[in-house]
This record gives sequence, C-alpha cells and structure tokens, in this order.
Amino acid sequence: MPAPTHRSHVVRLLAPCAFAVTALSCSSDGATVIDPLDTYCLTGSADVEERIDALLDALTLEEKASLMHGVAIVPIDGTWQSTSIPAKGIPGFHMLDGPKGVGGASTLPVANGAKTTAFPVPVARSATWNRELERRVGAAIAQEARGVGADTLLAPGMNLAWHPLSGRNQEYYGEDPFLAGEIGVAFVQGVQGMGVIATAKHFAANHIEDTRLDVNAIIDQRTLRENFLPQFRKVVQEGAVGAIMSAYNQLNGAYCAENKPLLREILKDEWGFPGFVMSDFLWGTHNTVPSALAGLDLEMQSPRIYGEPIVRAVEDGELELSHVDEHVRRILRAQLCYELDSNPAVPDESKLETDETIALARAVATKSITLLRNQGDFLPLSKSRAESIVLVGPLADLENIGATRGSSGVISSEVVTIAEGLLARTDVASTIEFVPGDLINAEDRAKVTAADVVIVAVGLTEEDEGEGQVRAPLTAIGAGDRETYGLPEDHAAFLTNVLALNENIVVILEGGSAIDLSPWFEDTRAVLMAWYPGVQGGHAIADVLFGDANPSGRLPISFPRTLSDLQPFPDQALEVTYERYHGYQRLDRNGVSPFLPFGFGLSYTTFDYSTLTAESQTEGGAEIIRLTFTLNNTGPQAGVETAQVYAGAVNSPVEGPVRKLVGFAQASLEAGESTTIQVDVPVRELAYYEVGAGWVVEPGAYALEVGPNVADLALSAELTLL
Repeated sequence: MPAPTHRSHVVRLLAPCAFAVTALSCSSDGATVIDPLDTYCLTGSADVEERIDALLDALTLEEKASLMHGVAIVPIDGTWQSTSIPAKGIPGFHMLDGPKGVGGASTLPVANGAKTTAFPVPVARSATWNRELERRVGAAIAQEARGVGADTLLAPGMNLAWHPLSGRNQEYYGEDPFLAGEIGVAFVQGVQGMGVIATAKHFAANHIEDTRLDVNAIIDQRTLRENFLPQFRKVVQEGAVGAIMSAYNQLNGAYCAENKPLLREILKDEWGFPGFVMSDFLWGTHNTVPSALAGLDLEMQSPRIYGEPIVRAVEDGELELSHVDEHVRRILRAQLCYELDSNPAVPDESKLETDETIALARAVATKSITLLRNQGDFLPLSKSRAESIVLVGPLADLENIGATRGSSGVISSEVVTIAEGLLARTDVASTIEFVPGDLINAEDRAKVTAADVVIVAVGLTEEDEGEGQVRAPLTAIGAGDRETYGLPEDHAAFLTNVLALNENIVVILEGGSAIDLSPWFEDTRAVLMAWYPGVQGGHAIADVLFGDANPSGRLPISFPRTLSDLQPFPDQALEVTYERYHGYQRLDRNGVSPFLPFGFGLSYTTFDYSTLTAESQTEGGAEIIRLTFTLNNTGPQAGVETAQVYAGAVNSPVEGPVRKLVGFAQASLEAGESTTIQVDVPVRELAYYEVGAGWVVEPGAYALEVGPNVADLALSAELTLL
C-alpha cells in the first residue's frame, strides 16, 4: 500500500512508496528508483516489453481475444490450459492447483496418473510461523508442478480464517493479515524461484462457501483496507506474485471479476501490480465489457464472456482496442518473464514424491503440531519406560489430509495414518495397540480401561468442511461451510465414552480450524492439534508424542469460548455486512477472553523474556521501530520459541484495534541458552486507513508488546511518534 498522506499537524509522513518494500525501492525524497516490472520479471523487463510490442503488432484482434481465455472445461494432458499460438511463439498457460500440493484437476491424477506430495494444509503451515520452511514448501510444490507439466500454480489462498465455520479455512494462513502476508510471501518466493507462476486467490473477501457464487460481501473501505486486503498487498508488493485470481463472490455490489475499484483502482493502479488477473473457474465471470474495463485479463476455464464476445465488443465500439492490448500485454508479460516459451515445464516423474519432498512434508507436519494442553508434563511419553498404550478413535487409521475434492485435492502414493506412525515405532519399550471400531464390546473397553495411556484421535474431515457450492455441469465438490463449532456428534460421543474409562487421555485433534474444546478439555491429560498433517502426519505425530521433536506450533487462529463471541456466521446468506473486527482483534476490543488465544502453543521446555528496548530508526529510506529483547530457555531441553510483537495506539482519538500483530521472530535454543532477538517493525504497520486521506500514522504514544501469544505479553514498551 502507498505511504500515508501527510497532514502536517496530525500525521507522520512516510515516503510515498515506502510500503512497497520489495517491488519498489525509494530514494530519500520518496521517488521510485526501481520499476516494479524489474522485480516481477525474472529475465529483465526491457527486452520482454519490446517483444510484447512486436507481438501486439503481429496479432490479429481475433488472436488477441483468444489469448484472453482458457481452452476447455476439462484438463488437457493433466493441466488447465489457456490459448497458445505456437506459430507466433506464444505458449499459453498450463495450470494446476493447489494449496497443499499439486493436483486439483477435477481431483483426478494429474499427468496420466502421476502422484504428488500432499503437504500439511496452509493453516497448519502457518502454525509453524516459519517463513523459511514455507519458502521450501513453495519450492517443493513448484518442482512437482513442473514435473507434471504445469507452469502456473493456483496457490496460495490468501483469504483469512474469518470465522471458525468458514469451509475453506484449511486453505488459508489463519485469521491475521500480517501473519498470512508474511507466510504467503514466503510461499510465493519459493514457487516463483523455481520458475513457476504463483497465483494469489481468491481476491477478495471469499469467506463463505455455501453461497460463494453470489453472496455480496458489504465491507466499508477502512475495514476492507485494514483487515481483508493487507495480505494480498504483501504478496503483490513484497512477493511480486505473478497472478491474481478473482473471487466468485460480490464485493460491495459488484462481482469480483468485474469489480473496477478492486481490480483496477486498488490492485493495478494503487498497488502497481504488473501481472495478470484470471477469473475463478467456470462460474467466475458474468459480463464481457464490465469485466474487461474492470481489469480481468483472463477468463478460465473456457470462453463464456471473452473470446468472440470481446471481438464483437471492439467492433461495436463498446470496448477500445487499447483495453484488449493491455490485457494481452499482461498475459504475454507473465509467459515471457517466466520463460514459458523457452523453458517449458516438461513432465518428469523423477521430480515427484522424492525423498526430499517426503522428508520436508514430515518436517513441516512436525513443526506445525501445536500442543494445547499438557497437564503435569504428561508428554512426552517415555521411550524407555514400558507402558501399555492404546490408540483409539475414528481418525486413528484414516488418511485424513483434508479436502480431497475440488481445488485442494492431491493424490499421493502413500499417506501415513496415526496408527501406522505409532505402530512403526520399534524404538520404544511400550506396548502399543490399535483398537479399531466404536468400543462396543467388553473386550475392547477392558483394554482401554487397563491401559497406562489412551491416545484418542478425533476431529474434522472433508465431510465436515471444504470447498462448497457449485453449479452444473458439476454436482458436488465438498462439504462447504461447517455446521457446528464442536466435534462431529459421533466423535464427541466416542470421546465422552473413552473419558469415562480412563483418566490418562491424550487427544489428537485433526482439522482445519478452531474447534470447541470446552466440553472435555479439562478431563484430558494432553491435547495436540495436528491439523490436516499431510502424507507423513502419522510419523510426525509419533515424533512429538515420544519426544523426538519438541512441539513448536503456535495457533494462527483464536479458539473462542463460544461462537456468540464472534459475528454470527451468515449461513446461506446472499448478503453479509462484515463488522470492523474479527478474530483476536474482536475479542480484545470487546474485552472477551478466548478459550485459547491467537499465537498460543505449549512446549516441552520453558522460555523467559526480558530486557525490552524500542527505538525509532530509519533504514533503507523507511522508518522502523527496532525492538530488542532477551530470550532465555529456562527449561530442561532444547526448543523453539516464536516471539510475537503486537502494537496498539495509546489513548488515540481514532478508534482502532487494542493491539495487532506487527512482527515475529523464532529462536531455537538449547536448555539454559539465551539470545538477543531483534525485530524491526515498519512504522507503516501502525497506520490506519482514512477514506479520502489514505494511510495515516497518527502521532502519539504506541504500546509495543512482546510475548509468546496475544494473551501473554510479558514485555512492553511505549514509544511516542511525533
């Protein structure tokens, strides 16, 4: 986003392009010295733009219009394709989803049956709070995309986990725009560093599945700019994302694919996005001229409103040829900048499901697991003490990787279940027994009663949440929005049954969003949130249970005590007015404590924070607040801590969040080790959006708080901005 507009008596002025940290660089007087095209274009923009000029001169109107759409409803050779013109060196795009791995082409095996790696879902990867790890995931998924012949990846999903009942929370990076933006940028950098175009979707405000094709999201400008667009802005300006996919829904009365304020005024003009915008597939377009004028460049999957209708619109004087040329320029820019003509993606099964991608999937799953409860340090389980361990539960032996239908579908050769992961542990002295079924017979119940430890696997599956509403020619995709905040009824009943038989209960939760834990949480010894952990989930869970890995996951979402603490979820609504705050910002603002706070996660060790300093500095032409503090591992073993930084205005005349996340850093420390952590917070992160004035940093006092989660901020400092 551009820097705040200066009002000399009340605001702090930032350089006009300081917000574009990577895509733009500013001189001391605020002048842009790096063209965003040079960041976008891997090969350098000057030669590419000259080649585009020549192609535009050589193409007929009909050819130009054909480049603005996909070619078929069904995949061709395993990928979704846009029009190519080989005789003129135009390769077209070859696209595949998705959010947790390569797939999604009608959930059929891609590239003639090739299998790919299902990584933990994005919300799980966000729970790692690890930028570098997500960069590696992006690169691995891009490697597999090229290995099945795809050059464009329809990921990352950059919407927010706005409400626990939203069906596709598993595909997004959590509830907070700063965290989502940071992790999303890392993913984009990993993907595009491998020569594959990343696509940020679904732009914007796609938080409801059951009515997603038509629902009108009413969001005032300040709420939209501060709460629902920052993460998209980050992947555009800091990640130089190659493509944007518009959402199905309406935003403030206009479908996103023909929403001029969104696509033209904000994305392309204000943010300086040089890439191309594609529609969401099949049902994402409505009207030819409004879409073209608004800034939609490419209609997918096949032509309904583009192609011949574009030709007619130009010939009838409804659309200027210059508009068509701009759309085609953006499409060609992406294809040439990413060398789709000279370095095409060629199917190569040696790039799929490699030892490295499988090992990475296990590492990510391990680091995403979030320890929610550990009464009396019950975990980790001893590897040397002989105990009887019984594993039960409806998810114990289920290949539960999240949605397998729709854009999130991935088909892998093997998925390690919880049962398989535990039973593979030949290095432990304990006797581990998996007892399947509903524990109806007396023998099974006796085993549970007699066990030293009972591990219960419950949670959500793709039957509870996932991609939602469709129209003909498809009849179904997935579960859509959730119906209840609690466990599925049969899972809740099963857990209640087990809790009555044994007091040493460890619960393994799987799912893509917050779950109501209150009915049973205090009756357990330990609770682990494993999310949808991917192909190596069973091994990762075993690693954490037996202490081979110290859990370091931290919640990227809040777990509210009750849904009444949130804005009501608009089940089946066709119009929704979004309130100013959601997630932890709403809970904070209303003085309501969550069941588990944003950023929360326990460890097998303990950490102490001390000695916070905060000072204002200028670095690289941008104003920052530099925080330094000491972090000490005071516990018995090595561990990873994620230190989180929150900021909020003190006694400001402008209403705003009590606090919001503005930075975070991780440290891996041995027992007894300490380190100094530095976090630089750009002053722009303190800005609010004022209609008519833009981004404004109000002068006055700001509280900077540091701690392990939003509800446990051990350190604080106050800094005054003049």
